Amino acid sequence: MKDMKINSAETTNPVIDTARLTISQLAAAGVPEAVNLAGIFGFQDFMSNYQVSGEKISPLAVVQEARYSFINRSVESSGMMNVMDLGCGFSPRGLVMARKGRNYLGCDLESATRAMSEIADKVSAAENLPGRFAYRLTDITDPLSVKEAAASMDGKILMCCEGLLIYFGTYEYESMINSISSVLHEHGGYFVTPDLVTARFMAGIFMALLGKEEGMKAMLAIGRSIEKKSDTKLTGSISDMPMEQMQELFKKYDLAYEFVPFFPEGAQMHSFESLTPEQIENIRRNLAGIQCLKLTAGEKRDRDQAGTSDKYSAEITCNAGRMYIRLTGRLDSVTAPILLEEYTKASGEDTITDITIDA
Repeated sequence: MKDMKINSAETTNPVIDTARLTISQLAAAGVPEAVNLAGIFGFQDFMSNYQVSGEKISPLAVVQEARYSFINRSVESSGMMNVMDLGCGFSPRGLVMARKGRNYLGCDLESATRAMSEIADKVSAAENLPGRFAYRLTDITDPLSVKEAAASMDGKILMCCEGLLIYFGTYEYESMINSISSVLHEHGGYFVTPDLVTARFMAGIFMALLGKEEGMKAMLAIGRSIEKKSDTKLTGSISDMPMEQMQELFKKYDLAYEFVPFFPEGAQMHSFESLTPEQIENIRRNLAGIQCLKLTAGEKRDRDQAGTSDKYSAEITCNAGRMYIRLTGRLDSVTAPILLEEYTKASGEDTITDITIDA
């Protein structure tokens, strides 16, 4: 797995780097399944960045486990047997759920689902799992794509996402809410995410481990690093949308909302084994009172409201270094790699000096 070639899917969707970092941070926190997966992928170098010493770990590793464990606790308390993880990345959650008898579907772009599907096939062949875990290429912002993915599950579904919404603008967020509404009205269940309070629980953990002043300095340094690499900010993202605007969005797609505790009293984490009793108590105190979003289906929505997506197609011709591309349908995170492959094949050995796109 560690020798996987970077293909068009990864070229057009470089956020796969975030998936690598996330699984490495979970492994550094001591999550057993994450340690296993990180080893399979050959991410030891990534892991070492978050293992400060034999007795200390990076606050980022604790942050990752905190949001990861929130979702897992939500699944356990729900009693639901189906889990649909939006933007799953390389999360070990699928393996955890399958071992507990649940059915898990990880939804993401090809660069993640391709690799995780190989893992799922190997583990399923080696273990007699009481549940199953699978992965499907899905565009989270396309309601039809999400609805088709959910069709593979029977019964109520717990939908979730973590670490995804800070990358979304208003359009992507509304499209995802539409997708969630479509599935919940069809299947029942609910959706949970800790993403809208990322800044709060991240600050709480950093200050608990580093102290207030040093913790805030470290937070600001991370924010500056992120902004240098992309247009994503820890503030100013969709997570800062006013509650009044969110309420209108939920009403538009007939979703009822409530808030649930992010870190309830008595919650445990693997990373606590590397922390002092004082640090653990500081984390509990700082995270107490933080609430996360939970969405359930209302009663009015038409099940077909999600609509359909225009099918992607492209006609490409080349002549004397000039390329003409006629696009129809939806060009998005799923179809962009297809277009890149078609472009590469059509251009061949020619030097392209001019491209005309008819959209």
